[in-house]
Amino acid sequence: MTHSFRHFMPRVFQLLMLLMPLAASAQPPELATVQGRLSDTSAGQYAMQFSLWNSQTGDDASKRLWSEPPSSAEIGANGMFQTTPGSVNPLRASNLRTNSAWLETSVSGARLQPRRRVGSVPFAMMAAESELLGGLQPDAYATPSQQEVNVRNYGAKGDGVADDSSAILAAISAVILTKGGTVWFPPGRYKIGQTIPINFNNISLAGAGRNSSVLVSDGNTTDLIRIGGWRSNIEHLGFEGGASAVNITGGAIHKIFDCRIAGSQTGIVIANPGSDTIQHQISYVDMEGIAGIAISLHHCGEVYLNNITIHDLPDTAYGLVCDTLITAFYSERIWISGGRPVTVRDTFTPRRIPEWLYFYNVHAENGAGYGWSFQAGHGYGLVACSATKTRGGSGVVISRYVNGETVLDGCDISENDQHGICLDAFSSTAFCRVQKCAIANNSRASSAGNYSGIYVGRYTNQFLLKGNGIWNKPGPGASEQKNGIHIELGCSNFIVSENICAPHRADGQGILNQSGTSASKLVQNNIE
Repeated sequence: MTHSFRHFMPRVFQLLMLLMPLAASAQPPELATVQGRLSDTSAGQYAMQFSLWNSQTGDDASKRLWSEPPSSAEIGANGMFQTTPGSVNPLRASNLRTNSAWLETSVSGARLQPRRRVGSVPFAMMAAESELLGGLQPDAYATPSQQEVNVRNYGAKGDGVADDSSAILAAISAVILTKGGTVWFPPGRYKIGQTIPINFNNISLAGAGRNSSVLVSDGNTTDLIRIGGWRSNIEHLGFEGGASAVNITGGAIHKIFDCRIAGSQTGIVIANPGSDTIQHQISYVDMEGIAGIAISLHHCGEVYLNNITIHDLPDTAYGLVCDTLITAFYSERIWISGGRPVTVRDTFTPRRIPEWLYFYNVHAENGAGYGWSFQAGHGYGLVACSATKTRGGSGVVISRYVNGETVLDGCDISENDQHGICLDAFSSTAFCRVQKCAIANNSRASSAGNYSGIYVGRYTNQFLLKGNGIWNKPGPGASEQKNGIHIELGCSNFIVSENICAPHRADGQGILNQSGTSASKLVQNNIE
């Protein structure tokens, strides 16, 4: 038997978690009431188990904040349930000392996915833990009303001809009056003639599906949706045209889920000047034909991206741009085709470089000029990623302005016009590690380039190249890297070990090391 959450006012499941005070006690509460609805259970008794985590995914026990053994819960005929975690293992204030707590629920041993962010922190808890609020007002954390309003009831036509902006604004105003809820878009094409602002907390927009409920620009150059409040979810909607589909300029804890964006100048913008502790999630989004930047991130604190497809980008466009003051970034299962797929840079003064960016299973294909370009920042990890068929440039370029550790682990870097990986003159404070990567058939440029699988520019300091497979695959029209690894003059503090660098082009070498060897320049146990 499988179990899943059904919509529980609004359409997106909302966790209602109320901490219950202890009688005659000033201590924080130890019990919670959790209410929800299950879609595929019959009425009866079920074993339910709850645990709190500080991440939405993963099974690392160190990230589990709290848990207790299974207990029996009564499920009603309509799937509704109410139970009280904390009755076996007390739930204490210390369990919520985090910016994000995620509740995992198991029913009869089956885990419900995904974990759900705890939707409210009660006033009693805030009073006990006021120093954790970071100066925010209590209503930023309050449980919203669960009202859902239909834009058709406020005059929206959804015919793609009439301007529905005023009707949508009226529906949002109705939700604001109840201090939160969801604005619902039935199937249709809703023409937008002006930016729709969401500057209050707990206001969400939801549709019947990314291809069914579509917000369409009337040809103007304004943003379609601009968000400035807290906790605004954008779900199951399509967007076409506009300066941007969704522009997040303020607030925190926003989610964009199951959307399609086409033909906008910029797809999604997250830019919160002066804030580095907020959280955003973009999941299951398809983007195509974006003219400028598909996803633009800067001044946006903690960001989680997953299951995103960005395709049909023109050569002058950008896929994912991470720019300034990103303090925790995690991405997985992303595919970007065309344009300049992944760019990490710093264009602000004073410099506040991005840091701790982690990419897992992110693929850059058919890029123009480069696949990945790291122009600033520190703390990068690319695991099981790829850069393939880049036109006019290298697959991965790590510039001299990177200041910190960069790791490429288990990546596929192949069939790029120039170098597979280009390391450009790191400073003494930077370090690069390339390991267990497959690097093949680069140097595709029509100029019959003398490009290498891994190229290390002059005076690059501190790098490790270990356990990589670097070769030219034979076949009709196959390109050939001249050298497997090319280390220019003046490099120091490096280890090149256990790489397979054969076959290489007849006029090249498996490893061309122009910096020589010494105790701090080790080239050992390679196959050429």
